[in-house]
Amino acid sequence: MLCLKFDMATWCGRSFIGLDVQCGDSTGVHTRTLAVRELKTAVTGAELSKLITKILRDDFDITMSQIYSVTTNNCSNTLAAGKFISPDMFGELESFGEDEESDSDDAQI
Repeated sequence: MLCLKFDMATWCGRSFIGLDVQCGDSTGVHTRTLAVRELKTAVTGAELSKLITKILRDDFDITMSQIYSVTTNNCSNTLAAGKFISPDMFGELESFGEDEESDSDDAQI
């Protein structure tokens, strides 16, 4: 059972996504960064979820059934990606709308 965490940041016109997982065992809680990838173009929630699931599946052999929770910020594209990754977990977010447009207000560092 894994807890998935992801976030996006933009710096000097370059956008990045960071992907972490967290799990626990008898020795404690462990967090590992799985990927930090530069995004060459603005992405929708659907495109972002495809990238995340591709990284999990192809690089780490992680399936969606192994994901217990998803944590992200509240930018529209990351929320939409979360809904695509795990619609059961994000069902209560329907009130935010179906906007999957890229959010140009990603964290400006």
